[in-house]
Parts: sequence; C-alpha cells; structure tokens
Amino acid sequence: MDVPLSETGIENSIRLAEQLCREFQPRYIFHSGLQRTKFLASQIARCSLGNPEPIEDTRLQERDYGDWQGKSWDEVFASDPDHFHDLIEKPETYRPPQGETTSEMQARIVTWLHQIASLANDPQSSPIIAVTHSGPIAAACGHLLNLHARDWGPWTIRNLHYVAIDKMNCNALVSVQVCSLQKDVL
Repeated sequence: MDVPLSETGIENSIRLAEQLCREFQPRYIFHSGLQRTKFLASQIARCSLGNPEPIEDTRLQERDYGDWQGKSWDEVFASDPDHFHDLIEKPETYRPPQGETTSEMQARIVTWLHQIASLANDPQSSPIIAVTHSGPIAAACGHLLNLHARDWGPWTIRNLHYVAIDKMNCNALVSVQVCSLQKDVL
C-alpha cells in the first residue's frame, strides 16, 4: 500500500535524511517507488554532496501480501489461524492469498543486492543508501547473515530506524547493525 507520510512523518524523514547525510554522504540512493520512500530518498539527495538523483527500483517494495494487504495482523491471523505461522516457518511454500511467498520476496531483494554489489565494493561509488521497508530489510539481512526467516526478527525494524551494512568484501560481510534516528538531532 502506498501510504502517505503524516506531518510528523515528513518532519522525522527530513531529520533522518540530514542524519544519514552527515553519517554517509551517499553517491547512490535507491528507493522502492512508494511515496514515503521517494520522499525520504529525495531529502537524502537534497542534503548530499553532488545531489545524487534517487533511483526507483520496485524490487525494494514491501512483500506483496495479496488479499491481506491493508488488514490488521489480527484480521490476517483470523483468516487462516491454522497456517498463519507458515508465513515464517515455511517461507518457500506458504503464500498469502494472491500474494507472494517469503522466499519470493527475498529472491527479488537478493537479486537487487547482487546487482549493486559491484557498486558497493567500488570506493568511488559508495556509500549507497536504499530506502525501503521492514520486510525487504529483514530479507536482505537474512540473506547476508544466512538466517532462516524465523530468525529475521532483529532485522524487522521500526520506522526511523535503519540498517548499516559496513562492507561486502569478496562476498564476506564485515558487519550489520541496526541504528535509529538520533532524537536530539535538530
């Protein structure tokens, strides 16, 4: 769902963009194409040296939940209480009605990761920022850390948080950490 940002969301996105610019000064900025990620990406570009043009890539969109889209987790659970946990426990086969499996979502994120790996390893092209959603972030970290979907919990991040992937050298991950908007930054 392409949900717009609230006024508070806009203000916090601007603050987060400024923090990310101070910490990273990205050369490339990717976003999922949904309006809240597009806004944050444009704010990051605005305060980055060289004002890099944000690049839309729909592979960074949240998982396609099909008929569950826009429903609460309680409603979703009630629609399939006997198999709901297969969403995580059986990521290769369990599919929300008209949606995608956990593994399908992860596969599109991994494809994106492989395509940008050469940029990430080129000092002239990095750092790179991808403005995306909790599911794709968890899927990327799960892939990089070789985790089963049931172990993605620490990487399922909240709004105004981000994951910093230090480096991928010759397919070896140096570090992955969860960070958040510094509340005292104005």
